[in-house]
Amino acid sequence: MKLTELETKLNEKQFECKLVKINNKTIKQDRLYLSIDKNYSIYFIDVDSKIFMNIFVSRPKDFDFSNYKQSDEEKAKCRGAKFKVLNILKNEGIDGLETYANESDVLLYIPKSDTSNKKKFEL
Repeated sequence: MKLTELETKLNEKQFECKLVKINNKTIKQDRLYLSIDKNYSIYFIDVDSKIFMNIFVSRPKDFDFSNYKQSDEEKAKCRGAKFKVLNILKNEGIDGLETYANESDVLLYIPKSDTSNKKKFEL
């Protein structure tokens, strides 16, 4: 599924969403922002033709992220919120998104794929 397809599905189900193209020094990607809870910043990205949802605790517009590190408590909050949002969307009939059996299984970050073709050994 593509972000535009997801945007159409979300709009059909009366969810407020907005597709944004980010293109600056550090980030170049399309994001589909979902406005479902003002306490969280929620957006979807396309990773290798799979939709992945990112979620963060909302911060003020001028917040300085340069030395910021997310606490374990915030990660737990985000994990719980992501689990709930994905289940809400699934219950609304929006398929093709991540699925998790338990809240503890929820991924907050995209796992980095090993693109190296070199042999690796465990010692």
